[in-house]
Amino acid sequence: MLFGCSPMESEDEKRLAENDKLIQSYITANSLSPTKQPNGLYYQQKNSIPGNRKPELGDQIALNLVIRNLSGTIINDYYQVTPFKLVYHPGGTSFTALLEGAQYLREGESILLLAPYFMAYGSGDLKDSTGRLLLPGYSPVRVDMTLAKVRNEEEQIKQYLVDNRLTPTDSTTDGLRYIRTKAGTGAAITNGKYVKLKYTGRLITGGKFDESTDGSYSLTMGVANVISGFSKGLLMMKEGEKATIIFPSALGYGTQGYPNPNGNGYYIMPYSPLVFDIEVVSVN
Repeated sequence: MLFGCSPMESEDEKRLAENDKLIQSYITANSLSPTKQPNGLYYQQKNSIPGNRKPELGDQIALNLVIRNLSGTIINDYYQVTPFKLVYHPGGTSFTALLEGAQYLREGESILLLAPYFMAYGSGDLKDSTGRLLLPGYSPVRVDMTLAKVRNEEEQIKQYLVDNRLTPTDSTTDGLRYIRTKAGTGAAITNGKYVKLKYTGRLITGGKFDESTDGSYSLTMGVANVISGFSKGLLMMKEGEKATIIFPSALGYGTQGYPNPNGNGYYIMPYSPLVFDIEVVSVN
């Protein structure tokens, strides 16, 4: 089982047993016939499309979701229309029931999940932006989920180019795309040059993770410890040039990602393609 979780002990074991009783009562009341996993997750597949694609480790998966408490009240249906996108990887989300459920699915297939609290919203109360309680801590939930789309990194990059109407000026055999937005007229960047930059770094899904836009960021090419995609892109630039570079995780943070310094998950997920907008301020 790729994404299975182990039940916790002591007080949490007691909570888990209580969750299981609630879930079993819900199953009986609703005439369901799900399969139970050792970690306490119940699942029941709704349909089967044998020829369709299954997700592989590192793919981006898009999920349509409706989440309810066991009384039937909807907790979240935002992703019913706009899919929830995440990396198919054990650290992809703290709502681990989604990842485990996805491993049973092919594109277009749907599943019902009955998840204990530790695979859902956890031990804390879930509240909306106004402070209204949506779900008490330690609550099991029902998830109705469809695997809407599976994309590998190359497919994500191609879709990003289409969605943002970008045409690469150049590309490399290892997947980097270079889009020049302003030609440079100064010195070319080569190894050993001292370079000052402005840049913004974003995930291909849109979230900004780093920036330096005042022109103070500097590095010596071939000496600075930067990810290889960033370095490769810079070596295609001149002083005064502006460009967008897009590259797969193999040229970024790879299969290890960039762990959150506070020890909670990832700052940049493994298998994440990256996008940088760069302006070369000076080359010396």
